[in-house]
Amino acid sequence: MNYLIVTFSIFLLFHSSIMGFDYWKISQIYPPGFCYLNNRCMSSSVKSTKFTIHGLWPSTNAFPQPFNCRLDGLNLSVIQNMKPRLQQVWPNYFSTNYTQFWEHEWMKHGTCSNMQQFDFFRLTLDIYARNDLEAILINAGISHGKPYHINDIISAIRNSAIGVEPELHCGRSGLIFEIRICLNTDPIPQYINCASQGTCTSPVMFM
Repeated sequence: MNYLIVTFSIFLLFHSSIMGFDYWKISQIYPPGFCYLNNRCMSSSVKSTKFTIHGLWPSTNAFPQPFNCRLDGLNLSVIQNMKPRLQQVWPNYFSTNYTQFWEHEWMKHGTCSNMQQFDFFRLTLDIYARNDLEAILINAGISHGKPYHINDIISAIRNSAIGVEPELHCGRSGLIFEIRICLNTDPIPQYINCASQGTCTSPVMFM
């Protein structure tokens, strides 16, 4: 049976009344833009244009957003079998110690998910595997180094298999450094429009 079905059937059975959040938000980093805006990146980090995971965030329709809901630290032995994949798609751009980033994301966001550590990281990888933002943008004719209207980026994602409007985040000069996609809390989370378009204003561009 699909892992998502098993995980969320159990999850909803025991926690539907105390979830404390309304939807999921998966945040994905665009390395060239992120590293241009953060000069602490390791030099090897800026070469890839493949979006990577920032985190999976339990989110609400009101503020403040939930964070640091429990005090249990990350037990690395629980996710040991996932480490090779995590190192590929959930890197730490500031250090070769990836586990620091994973622990930060678990403590800040994962503890608000009402999930066990293994299930939270497995779900994040499963959701990430369902979309390829780099391929979506390439297929829509979005090129590096060219300015675009924000609606061009939104339309490219909305017209893809994702089918909903994302949340875009830009730094100076309109450089995109992160794209966030929202999902509901169904047993198999389905994409939904994000409530906010993010921080970008036209023109925007990818390095």
